[in-house]
Parts: sequence; structure tokens; C-alpha cells
Amino acid sequence: MVSKKAGRPPKTDVLIPKNVIMSVACGIVFAAFVLRVWRLQFPQLSGDEGFTYLLASLSYFDLATTIIRIGEPQPVASFFLEKLWLHLGGNTEFALRMLNVEFGTLAVALIWRLMKSTTRLTTASPRDMSTIIAASFASILFAISQLALEHSREYRTYAILLAFSAAILICTIEFLRFPTSKMGAAYVVMAWFALQSHYVAGISIAAINLVVLGSWIATWKSRRPKLALVRYWSVLQVIVLCLTVPWLLLARGTASSYPGTGGGELAFPTVFLDALSLISSGGFTGMLAPLSMSLIALFIIIGGFVLISHSSTRTPALVLLAGAIGPLITIWAISWVKPIYHPRYLIAAMPALSILAGSAMLTVCRMRLPGKLVTIFCAMLYLGVVLAGSLAYLGTLSTSNGWQPLISAFQEGSRDIPQSFVRVAVNMPDPAFLYYYKRNALPGANENSLTLPQDAADEQSVTQSFDKFSEDRVRRVLVHVANHGWWDLRGYAAEPDSRSYKKVGVHNLVDGRIDIYERAFGDRGSSINEVFANDVRLVSAEILTDTLKTAVAVDLQFNSPITIYADHTKYFLHLVPALHPEKVALQLDDVFAIPAQNAVGKTIGIPLPANLAAGTYELWFGLYDDSLVSLPRILTANGRDHVVIGSVTVGR
Repeated sequence: MVSKKAGRPPKTDVLIPKNVIMSVACGIVFAAFVLRVWRLQFPQLSGDEGFTYLLASLSYFDLATTIIRIGEPQPVASFFLEKLWLHLGGNTEFALRMLNVEFGTLAVALIWRLMKSTTRLTTASPRDMSTIIAASFASILFAISQLALEHSREYRTYAILLAFSAAILICTIEFLRFPTSKMGAAYVVMAWFALQSHYVAGISIAAINLVVLGSWIATWKSRRPKLALVRYWSVLQVIVLCLTVPWLLLARGTASSYPGTGGGELAFPTVFLDALSLISSGGFTGMLAPLSMSLIALFIIIGGFVLISHSSTRTPALVLLAGAIGPLITIWAISWVKPIYHPRYLIAAMPALSILAGSAMLTVCRMRLPGKLVTIFCAMLYLGVVLAGSLAYLGTLSTSNGWQPLISAFQEGSRDIPQSFVRVAVNMPDPAFLYYYKRNALPGANENSLTLPQDAADEQSVTQSFDKFSEDRVRRVLVHVANHGWWDLRGYAAEPDSRSYKKVGVHNLVDGRIDIYERAFGDRGSSINEVFANDVRLVSAEILTDTLKTAVAVDLQFNSPITIYADHTKYFLHLVPALHPEKVALQLDDVFAIPAQNAVGKTIGIPLPANLAAGTYELWFGLYDDSLVSLPRILTANGRDHVVIGSVTVGR
């Protein structure tokens, strides 16, 4: 609580009208929203964004059990929120990310509110000019920070953590000023939601509690805070813990099984300076060296801490200091045991750092005019560097990171075969690929998608998968082979050991290639031996399915490669009712050509419309010359203009 003896500066600033204050705050929040929503749909999903989408696509029960099974460290409630938004907002890149844009923008508004709460400890009025300048500086710094901006534009949970981290600080500082039951309840709610967004929130909460209780204990003899207040604060922490225990029990194995991410065993000075540079400038150092940005951030922390400490009790200042560097120190310490340190976890420290920056600006407002002008110029230069880093980040956004060209290549490679007879595989599991794969309704996208290899460097699973393809009579397999040596170390997915399939083509991409495999044409089809007038002999044919609902497909085998006829010869495939052969129900015609690697085989398929009448149909195959105006059919040796392949039953 604020000490009654704590001195406050005299009320000398000009009071700003409330409507002006509201306009300034709304303008900053709106600018933050514009930065976060600008070209939001432009970059494709990548990495953990696809992972979040796949989890959110599951049912609520499957989502919870999957998180426990795979040892995902982030709690389930944040994914529940992402799932709810998926149903409400849609599944485009823009729609998926809007939830995090909203939380990221909300965090900016909370920073303004938090700065106002903090300045109440140091100024006479929340409407003072110095208060508004400090709140504006802190909010603008937070709004344009690359780290906050980047994570507010992703379909992940870090923007949610960002907003609740700021809310926790507001509740804590307000409780220190006026310990009411209303503020205590708000703290419990915000702390629980923060713990459900990311485990890093637990580190921040623990650091804040250590400071609050430790400060009270350290000043017990001199200030003697009410024992009831200490008990009440402790009860609040117990309530938060009890609310979190159910999930901790369900996911208790995650702590031991989680392998960690990032690097470990880093020297603390290096980590600390890099972290300050990242938080302050977002990693953009085109104008100033990383060390300079780190020193500026360190000066901000010290300046803000000293101001709050001298203007009120030290507890609020220590709370902000703990919120700023507590997560960094804790994560760094844990990283020596498990490689858990990652720069993105510093997102939880940004609200406290922004408030310390605003408090430092408050000091500037109380300086004499010459020093004030110089410092304000430096502050504006600092904001310019931070803004330049954010704009540079936005300028690097690309419309593609390879998924759309890859999906288009898959679509092109499977367009002439019914979806039930083609499979798509990749040589490393990437959730973002599956997002675009399902969204573009590729062949078998919902039930036949497969990742190769299913485990890192798993040669056996690749071979077994191709054997299963053969059993299912799959005609074509499209394998995306990207540069993922750490996963597909020896290229097992690139060269499957399969007797049933032969590589017949390669489609090169910017990132890797697509290998095209065709099943070998054997003698399983019925013998036909029809010779056309242009010496093409249809040796045999096999209808892949006799009872069809979605497509009709046929394997055709000829006596020799037929690419030489591609210039003037086309084929047609007709589906005609058995009782009314004069009526053509469906037809397909295309250039009569087969890749040279495929030798003498060709698979042809016709998708079936939903309104096609059920019944028995005959499948006719023939050739015609498209170099002549009349498009005459090429007759067989028996004088027929088509060959009856066989009959199929549709829709029964």
C-alpha cells in the first residue's frame, strides 16, 4: 500500500481535459490496431500457427487428450479459446489471426491504464500533462514494438499472454493502492486466465508474489502492514493455485517429458543484454548497435524504478521490476537444466518494461527545460528506431512461404486421376502444410493425407506406406521432398524401396521438389487387343472400381509408348447408359499422350456429378484426329469407332 508519509510533488502541471485524454488514448490504440491488422492475410501460416490450427480443429475432448498425450506445455484453455474463435471467425489467415490482433490491441489499452495506475503513485493528478505524456510514451512504445507486433499478428497464444500479463500488473498495483475485495477477485480471474494461456505466466506471477510478500516481511517492524492484508493476499494466491491444480494434475507428465526448445547453458550477461535489445528494439539494429539498445533499455528500467521508489513505497516499483526481469532470470536459470530459453517467452516481460519506460519519461517531464528538450529528443529518436524495426519487419512479409505453390503443384499433379486413387505425402510433418492441404480440398485431403516418414529417419514406415498404397490400388503418389535433413536424414522419403511404384517425374519447387510415383502396370486388366488404324494397340484395360459414387477410373495398357501421337490425336472416354447407348451421360477427352517414363500405361478418370442417375453404364474408349475440322474418329481393325471397356454400376 502507499505510505501516507510518501511525499508527492506539488500540483503544478496543467490539467488536460478528459475528452482530450480520451482522444489521445483512442488514437494510440487505433494506430496499434492498424499496425496489427495491416496486410494480416498476406503471409501464409507457418510453424506453430499450423499446429494451433490442427489442435483447434479437433473436438474439445480430443483437443485436451491430444495436448496431454503429446506433452504440449501450453494449457488447454487457450486452445479452447482459439477453437471457439475458429467457429466464430472462419479459417482464413485473416480470420484466424484476428483474435490475437484483438488481444494485442487490448494489451496496448491496458498499458495506458496501467501507466495511469502507476503514475497515481507519483503525481498529484491522473490528468496532469506529465501523466499523459508518460502514458502516451509507454503505450506508443508498446504499440510499435516489433516483439509485441509480431506476436499479435500470429495465430498462437502469445498475444493472449501479453494482455493478461498487463492485466495482472494492473490488478496487483491497484490492490497495493486500495486492497478491495473487487480488485482481489479481478486479480484471481486475470491470474487464472494468464496461467491458462502460457506457463511463462506462472513465472511472472511467482516473481510478483515473491516481491509483494517479501517486501511486506522485510518492512514488518518499520511499517507493520495489517496482518489481515497479508492473509488476504495469501488466500488469493491459494485460490489461483486451486483453480489451476486440476490441469496440473492432468498434465503432470509434461514437465518431465517436455524436451524444451531453444538453447541452454547461456551466459547470463549475454542473455540479459540480448533480451533487453530484443524487447526494446525487436532485434532491429540498423541504426544502433545491439549493445546501445540494451543500455538504453537498462537506463529505462533503472530510471523508472528509481522514480517510483522515491515517490512511494518500494513495493510497486519492485513489482514492475520483477515483472520485467523475473521471467528472464527464471527462464535463463531453468535453461541450464532443460533447453527452454527462447526469445519469444520475453513477451511476458514487455508490459512491465513499458511502464518503467513511461515512469522514466515522467522523470524527464520534471527536469529543467534544456535537459528536458535534449532528453525528449533522445526519446523521440528511440521511438523512431523501434518504429523502424517494426516497419522493417512488416516489409519482410511475403505472400508465400512455399505452401501455395506446393499445393498448386499437387493439384496439377493429380487433376487427371480421381481423388480416391492418388495420395499426397511430405517428408516431414508440418502442420501448416496440412492446413493448406485440407483448405484447398486436395484429393483425399480429409481421410487420405499421409506424412512420410511418420518418424524421423524411419525407412520401414515409408516402405510399409507404399505397400499399403499398392493394396489400396492407389495409382499415383506425389511426394514433397524438402530440405529437412535433421528429420529425413538419409532421404528415405525421397527414395522409397517399393517394387510396386516407379518414379516417373519430378516437379521442382523453390523449396524442394515433388517426386511423382506411378504404380506399375501389370496384367491384372481384362484382355482387349484392339488395334486402331493408326497402329495403336489397346492391350488391356482395368476398371479400378465397379460400384462408384464419386468417380469412374480405368487403367489402359498399350503396346508401346504413345507420346508420338500427341500432336494430332486425342482420346475420348464416354460413360453411356447400358439400356440407352445413344445417350452419352458423361464424357472426357484430352491429348493422347503418356510420359515416356510411364511407357505403355495410362490412368484416366471422370468425376461423377451428384445428380447422375443410378444404374448400369458402359465405359467406351476411342481416339479421334483433332487436326481435321470434322474431328473424325479413328476406327479399329473391326471397323468400330470405339472400344467397350466394360460396365460399371453407379450409386448402388
